[in-house]
Amino acid sequence: MMALVRRLPKPNSLMIPKTFSDWSLAILALGAVALPLQLSAYVYFPFGVDQALKWGDNTTGTPGGTVSWSLIPDGTPIDPSFTDPNFSGTSDLTSVFNQIGGSAVALPLIQQVFSAWSAAANIQFVQVADNGVAFNNSGAVSPNTGMIRIGAYKINGFVGAVGYAPPPNGGTTLEGDVIFNLDAFFQVAVGNEGDPIDNFPGTGPGPFPFRNDFQGLFIHEVGHALGLAHPPDGVQSVMSIDPLIYANVNRQLDADDLAGIQFLYGVVPETVPGPMIGVSLGLLAAYSGLRRFRARPVATTCGCAPR
Repeated sequence: MMALVRRLPKPNSLMIPKTFSDWSLAILALGAVALPLQLSAYVYFPFGVDQALKWGDNTTGTPGGTVSWSLIPDGTPIDPSFTDPNFSGTSDLTSVFNQIGGSAVALPLIQQVFSAWSAAANIQFVQVADNGVAFNNSGAVSPNTGMIRIGAYKINGFVGAVGYAPPPNGGTTLEGDVIFNLDAFFQVAVGNEGDPIDNFPGTGPGPFPFRNDFQGLFIHEVGHALGLAHPPDGVQSVMSIDPLIYANVNRQLDADDLAGIQFLYGVVPETVPGPMIGVSLGLLAAYSGLRRFRARPVATTCGCAPR
């Protein structure tokens, strides 16, 4: 079992982040382990010859189609079939959103992240309703939920969020899901892209908890949900777990991210002019109709959540 964890540098604070490395990459169905494969600097999860864990056809370089996403309603339980002891309780995204100013702040940031990935490669996203079926329940599929579900549960250990790889990731309904840790703290870090982040903001005597940059963490987790893993240290990427990189504001896709996502899904189709309006070939991509089955998924844990 391989663990993919975000390691943090020792900060100038009484609250020292630690790593959560006991469980972050699970075994695929049929006993195969999804080991990240590196081409150039970006890393992805292979699945057969010229294939990868991705949306749409698993052949690399093919469109992802339109992938739906939904917000798991507060109070949604965990299905008994999900036996990972590190997860507990019910989903409570509201408490995460309230840390950064509420849904009026959080939802536009989430939309910006999906728009950034869609603008980079041949894959589209649409928000849909979520009926609150239990996390990892066999019914957690379209039209009951989005293909990617976003929620927040208590997760043991020092981790800010978990991102599950896309299909056929063990054939579970967790494929592509992004889960925030209710034991973590979040902020919208002050500064422009590349500026150092104050992960311990506050006034008074302290000590103050470590706060993950919400958008930087989410764009990273969505990268996992689309099929990208962690690149080697030193690579400038939103997928990086290099402390020297994610210690700074890191919310914009870098060259390595673009290369990786385009390797998986191809480039954004050019607009073809019509007699009256331009028609984007990307709009012709239909829902992939992916089915989700049940087994153990590949998941990556990222961020930090010390109290």
